[in-house]
Amino acid sequence: MTSEHRRVAEAPFSWHHHSAVGLVDRLVTKRLAVRERSTTDRRRVLVRLTPQGIRLVERVSARTEMNCDASGRG
Repeated sequence: MTSEHRRVAEAPFSWHHHSAVGLVDRLVTKRLAVRERSTTDRRRVLVRLTPQGIRLVERVSARTEMNCDASGRG
């Protein structure tokens, strides 16, 4: 994962809890992410992209970058 992907992944979101849970549920179902229980705080659940999820983010990022460059917005 590049530093840009990590920055985006770590950015705080202002979503409602149920929206975030639904998104993570869909990512896990498609094997794009996994949930991991924190070993130090059982209330926390960490979400990590799988290698397949990372590849998808990289493809989408590259395509978005190309579209921005082509439109002069990049």
